[in-house]
Amino acid sequence: MEHAIRNASREDVERVAHGVIVATKEWLDKPAYEKGESLGRATTSLAADAAMGVLTEGLGTLGTLRKVERAAEAADHVRDVERVAAAAAKDRPTRFVSGTTVIDRRTGTVLEGTVDLKPTLDRIESGGRFPHRNDGAVFQNRSLPGSDTPSLPNQSPGYYREYVHPTPVTHGPGPQRVVIGKGGEMYHTPDHYQTFVPLK
Repeated sequence: MEHAIRNASREDVERVAHGVIVATKEWLDKPAYEKGESLGRATTSLAADAAMGVLTEGLGTLGTLRKVERAAEAADHVRDVERVAAAAAKDRPTRFVSGTTVIDRRTGTVLEGTVDLKPTLDRIESGGRFPHRNDGAVFQNRSLPGSDTPSLPNQSPGYYREYVHPTPVTHGPGPQRVVIGKGGEMYHTPDHYQTFVPLK
């Protein structure tokens, strides 16, 4: 991909930038029940900043490559947020996951009970980020040790994204994640990808 970016023409750059701007404008034009004004402003700002930076500086330096990555990442987050917002407008994903065993393998912490995912679902819906590099990152969907089967249904690379759900009494991101697929599927993993609970 880096080779393709470095050899892109000015027309290619303008087409990418135009696509980002059009997509964010379409997001802003959606009815209020599908997105919040603050989300629209935040995603537009991030995507437009990246796109304008590429247009004005061109491609070829590490800095401008990073801006292309930021534009693509912004578009992915807009789509994830849209899926959560659409679910909220129709059939909100399960907020409470009962009978959960949260296991932090690094610290040996084990918690049992009901997990309230509302703060994390609200954060994703509003476009917020948990202060950790993996929040919103692509979930690789690797198979568990001793298995050839991926943890979730097999899809193309980049299909799933993961978001941190904070765990009480643990430092850092902890073992819990909400994983969202491009088709709108949502899962909760309480034990660092060992098990997954569908949220719909």
